[in-house]
Amino acid sequence: MRSKPGKYGMKVWCLSCVDCDYVCNLQVYTGKKDKQSEKGQGKRIVNDLIEPFIFTGREVTTDNFFTSTELAEELWEKNIMLTGTVRHNKKELPPEFVASKGRMPGSILIGYREPCVLTSYIDGKKKKPVIILTINNNVTTTDQDNKPNVVLHYNATKGAVDSGDFVTRKTNCVRKTKVWTKKLAMELISIACLNSSCLFRLKYPEFHRGDKRWRSLFLQELCDELIYNNVNDRLLCQSTSAALRNDLQRFSGRHLRTYVTIKCTYCTSSVLDNNRCHICASRACSDHLDEITVYVCYSCSKKKTINISFTKPSIKRLRCQRCSMDRKTQRRCCNISVTNVQWREN
Repeated sequence: MRSKPGKYGMKVWCLSCVDCDYVCNLQVYTGKKDKQSEKGQGKRIVNDLIEPFIFTGREVTTDNFFTSTELAEELWEKNIMLTGTVRHNKKELPPEFVASKGRMPGSILIGYREPCVLTSYIDGKKKKPVIILTINNNVTTTDQDNKPNVVLHYNATKGAVDSGDFVTRKTNCVRKTKVWTKKLAMELISIACLNSSCLFRLKYPEFHRGDKRWRSLFLQELCDELIYNNVNDRLLCQSTSAALRNDLQRFSGRHLRTYVTIKCTYCTSSVLDNNRCHICASRACSDHLDEITVYVCYSCSKKKTINISFTKPSIKRLRCQRCSMDRKTQRRCCNISVTNVQWREN
């Protein structure tokens, strides 16, 4: 679109809230179907986007690409009101509403056809008339400057989609890529971040009030919260370098949270959460964990992973999970030992 902020890229049709720019519904434009131009595309898009909101008495504001009398009549049957500008080349428009010759600046023409109201207004700065189609009869009056209220109403409600697009371009999650699927996923994440910031601001209106950078600050805190659990997991990893560990600790300190270090049951060494005894489930370091050798039968040894259950807390006798043959630890079954074993306690 030539008049829009972004001339190139992927096109996404959006339905946004006027009050907070929240994207209520969207649809990705995937191009022509069967290499043929679609007739009535604007009407079809509006009907698809407002499908979750039919029979709710809401109002939709559209530009001249979508607005038509057919769309207005269909929305009226669904209890949805419409306000939007109309292109001058529409066949259903009377010639008197399109022509500007012989009309004075500030002149108004109003036409009625149930349930639509058509308004043609010539502004003092423009030569061509502004044609607005509406179903809301409450905006057909004029103000003190002899300007129709429908024009003021349209100007007040037309910029939700453009405002949201402007915000997502300034604070987005897009990275440079040549893969269109990744590009689309990043754009959807940016829209999700926009929606989350709108909901957060409605619940916490005092969040950085008066600061123009409040949305960027919100995204920064959102990113910190999303990676906080992963940072704590890296702090437990024994292979983490000292420099990286210091950076992670400084990051955790910003949240004023203390991470609980897991200690060995028999000493003061730090251990990982998965370093547990398979019998009593107590945490222990590598110095206090003993490895045992397990002997299984020939048929069970062909499996890569074997589940072995203990008959008693002590491991004097073992039972093969597959063939249920009891064997003592001192005896071998077919003289084959397996080291890749998963344990399961009874």
